[in-house]
Amino acid sequence: MARYLLTWELGGGAGHCVNLAPIAQMLRDRGHSVFLAVKDKLKAKDIIGDDGFTYLQPPARSRTLERYKERPATFAEVLARVGFGNAEYLWMITCRWRELFAEVATDAGVFDYSPFALLASCGAGFPRATLGTGYFSPPPNAQLPSFLLPTAEAVRESAKAGSVVVANVNSVLDRNNQDPIACIGDLHQRADRQFLLTFKELDHFARPNGDYYGMWSPAGGAPPSWPAGDGPRVFAYLKPTDLFPLLTPVLAAFCKMGLRLAVYGVDGDPALQRVESEYLWAAPARLDLDRVADECDFAVLHGNNGSLTHLLRRGVPLLILPMTTEQAVIGCRIAELGAGIVANPRSPVGLINAVKSLVRKPSYRQAARAFQEKYSGYDAAASAYRVAEHIERLAAN
Repeated sequence: MARYLLTWELGGGAGHCVNLAPIAQMLRDRGHSVFLAVKDKLKAKDIIGDDGFTYLQPPARSRTLERYKERPATFAEVLARVGFGNAEYLWMITCRWRELFAEVATDAGVFDYSPFALLASCGAGFPRATLGTGYFSPPPNAQLPSFLLPTAEAVRESAKAGSVVVANVNSVLDRNNQDPIACIGDLHQRADRQFLLTFKELDHFARPNGDYYGMWSPAGGAPPSWPAGDGPRVFAYLKPTDLFPLLTPVLAAFCKMGLRLAVYGVDGDPALQRVESEYLWAAPARLDLDRVADECDFAVLHGNNGSLTHLLRRGVPLLILPMTTEQAVIGCRIAELGAGIVANPRSPVGLINAVKSLVRKPSYRQAARAFQEKYSGYDAAASAYRVAEHIERLAAN
């Protein structure tokens, strides 16, 4: 039996654990030893389980480093900010990962948004796979929408960050006797497999030969409870005020328009007391998205891939209020499909116009249902099983 190491380093959403869960469970059930080095053990144990797994602490990282801007616009800027912008720090973290690889006696590695572990694994002597949405596995010379770099200065900053990251990665590769890369996408191309957990239309990057497996999400949840009235039923999955300071005005604007809101993610938030509307219900626990999809008129999300994809596959039009580059790009993909609108939450007029369009124009629902129809035969459980089988074979080769 083989020893598999599954990792998750960056990102805060539960979706990373959802990605890893069926892989870890199938490998365990087939008698393999499964080690999980994840940034949030409690969240992982809740979603993946505790029985039959060995949980490890990934190498500790500083939260942010150096001078890189708070809101990075490109993947290279994200990496620069979390540590790839500092050569010695990057070397230190990758050395710690190599020590962990040796401790586990790794036969195969699976990396979900784990760029430090992925870099450290180059030349480590075991087969490797990446797992996640397109954003976390950029292709060589990946191009993001031009609106992310609206000025010449922004373009220069992005190019500079990319050059620094590539130089620092190459420093680590050289010290480990590995060939250099030309761009950060080359690092992901060197993995033995790249499992893209998305659909082609929702890939952050246009790529000709993506290995797409769709996206799976946890089943079950509580039924939604809709406020009384005649207004549209709207499901909103939003971050609390400390992460999304515009929560109060956004909720107030929606309630003023007569939308009947079922909101998840903000239970107990001060914004609920500030708004105090009969049109607002805060869900105390995770909701059943299938029930939500059957009953709502549209959904409001920041752009988290799991909920977004699940609702779109059920034919629900979407209003995207992005907080990050990743979410802004996926919002663009939704808009390109005609299945939703990307809005700036700082613009009350923009929000009102977006809601009016979603309510009055049937084209958004029609586009969402076209996506639903295209993937009506998609089986998430079967897809997850195929990925797990491919990963199992890695250690056998």
